[in-house]
Amino acid sequence: MTMKSKTILILSLLSLLALLFSSGCGKKSQGGVEGEPMDVLRQASESMARVQTYRLKGTMSMKAAALMGTGSDSWTVEMNSEIENRDGDVRQHMSMSVSGISMDAYLVEGVYYQQLPGEGWMKMSLAEYRTQNMDLGMVDPEQLGILADSALDLKVVGEDQEAVGVSFRLGKEYLLASIDLYRRNMQDGGEQELEGLEMLEKSAEDFSATVSMWIRKADMLIRNMEMSYAFGDLGGMGSVETTMKAEYYDYNADIKVELPEEAREAKEFDSSAT
Repeated sequence: MTMKSKTILILSLLSLLALLFSSGCGKKSQGGVEGEPMDVLRQASESMARVQTYRLKGTMSMKAAALMGTGSDSWTVEMNSEIENRDGDVRQHMSMSVSGISMDAYLVEGVYYQQLPGEGWMKMSLAEYRTQNMDLGMVDPEQLGILADSALDLKVVGEDQEAVGVSFRLGKEYLLASIDLYRRNMQDGGEQELEGLEMLEKSAEDFSATVSMWIRKADMLIRNMEMSYAFGDLGGMGSVETTMKAEYYDYNADIKVELPEEAREAKEFDSSAT
């Protein structure tokens, strides 16, 4: 694998994993762990489900052995995202920049569009979004059920005048269950499985994550979230450690996510090309 291909692959994986983070909790939780911490998560999920638009900004700090050839073993990625959810039509625009390389991604009408450095716009169907806004994230009720079933050491970790904080850990069970749900939706939609997905699955044994979020008391909306995850060996590229931090804001602001004209001519994504 060339360094250019490796860089594109890493950016693509970052984009895929960032969807987990930037989508937040967008649907009502059903079932799961009982008790005060889960009650807080459930209320936040229900509040987020009623929000039509919001923005987030944050950073992803990634340390990976695979990046050694770039002159550094770590990257810090700046990211901004806009989410629009009107009448079940979920649209998202995410932009990232790292070391002078910029990349945009969109979720529009059940299709994922991504601008790859030096490659132009690519697109892939997400199995016709059979479960609405399905990705490797905490978005739909089934996914939130997986999250609740997989959450370890769920607890309230703090409280101030404006918000309450909760935290929990996730292991391979969450990642594998999420991948399985994602794969079933792709198969049901007749879609080709992504190479990056298989890479994540093979690395599940070495996956661990911690999640913390602060939820505003006044409206039970997420104020900020932090997620740290690690792979002991990601697809033979060595260890990967990533910390994501984001602030959520501009709830119900005047946001309209539109696909750029140039993205409308996107080619079908071919993971074998890397």
